[in-house]
Amino acid sequence: MKKKVYLLCLLLLTLSSSIWAQQQISSKVDSIYQSLNDKERVGQLFMVYVNSEEESDPKAVDSLIKEYYLGNLLFSTGTAEAMRLRNVLKFPWNMTLGAVRDTALIKELGYRIGLHCKRIGVHINFAPVVDINTNPLNPIIGNRSFGSSAQEVTKRAIAFSKGLDSAGVLAVAKHFPGHGDTAVDSHLALPQVPHSKERLKEVELYPYEKLIEQGLQAVMVAHLSVPAYQKSKSDIPASLSKEIIQGLLRKELGFEGLVVSDALNMKGATANIEVDPALEAFLAGNELLVFPADYKKSFTSVLMAYRKGTIREKQMATAVKKILQLKWNNGLFENPYVEEARINEDLAAPEDFILNEKLVEQSLTVLKNEGEALPLSPAKNIVYVPLGDSDHQTFFETLNYYGAIEKVELQTDIDAQTKEKLAQDD
Repeated sequence: MKKKVYLLCLLLLTLSSSIWAQQQISSKVDSIYQSLNDKERVGQLFMVYVNSEEESDPKAVDSLIKEYYLGNLLFSTGTAEAMRLRNVLKFPWNMTLGAVRDTALIKELGYRIGLHCKRIGVHINFAPVVDINTNPLNPIIGNRSFGSSAQEVTKRAIAFSKGLDSAGVLAVAKHFPGHGDTAVDSHLALPQVPHSKERLKEVELYPYEKLIEQGLQAVMVAHLSVPAYQKSKSDIPASLSKEIIQGLLRKELGFEGLVVSDALNMKGATANIEVDPALEAFLAGNELLVFPADYKKSFTSVLMAYRKGTIREKQMATAVKKILQLKWNNGLFENPYVEEARINEDLAAPEDFILNEKLVEQSLTVLKNEGEALPLSPAKNIVYVPLGDSDHQTFFETLNYYGAIEKVELQTDIDAQTKEKLAQDD
């Protein structure tokens, strides 16, 4: 049984090196663009959130597609048949990957995740996060970051992006120009990154510069205030700022790929904005407008601006053709289907579990080894102190392969008898 995916998602395949083939594809895309009316063109700019739990009403989505010409879908929650998966292997967080020295494994991870995306009909992945985790009070980035070193984050981001690309999935670096050193969640308010241009270039912007040199095709712009680059309007988010998108990203960094907005329903996007944020985001230079709070309202706002000439034809054509080109490259005009048979088996291949084991093994890091406590030995008296809220039983049982190890909860004091025991080696 085949399941229709529609021509709604984005996908990137490596373009042919043949100039002739490239020109043929571009002419096809130009022809498709010319065949679209103004509503169909505007609809291609939007990516709308779909609650893909099984009980959700598919007719509501069909309505948006048919009546408002919706071009792209953002799936979240559910199972292998309905995105943000709960029934598949969970690979390590980026923070864990930051301890993995072999970037070839991270490239392989990007590839495997890309294959999973393709298998379920997802053609764009809003990853990697390239924020530099320099603020321990950051409430939203944390373990989503590869680490606190711009150079090390960049190595891993390049590897992961190349892995996704090799699987035919579009990588989107985020959150431009850098969400790592903030203490505010942009879902709830507008954070500010108060650093100088010199500091921003050295830290926050460093990964983007290197990724762009490596051929990065898409960037997601964050809802942040960056006064060093927003001299005229520092009270609006970077995602709605021409100075950030057209000045910094396009002109200074030379980025020519697809510019993607962060979710436009976030409070950071609407702070100090009285008009429709989706329209402002497009006028600022975003080309794919993600998760508007009210799609019908935003669609109408952009459509009216296009008809009135507020949005120039050149800007509309450039954005829509980029999106159509990515879909064309992906073959979505020829075969917009996903085969459902064996989908769960394909998302849990032996290669995935082997890779996961390698990543976890390589991420283990010794910070201190005072008194040569490692390697573990039955000749040593050892206690295990579990941290965090996970179930530690399997790990504790494995530790006991190395000797009789006592488990001590962190919230309780180690009694005097245990302390005396630990002080004495057998």
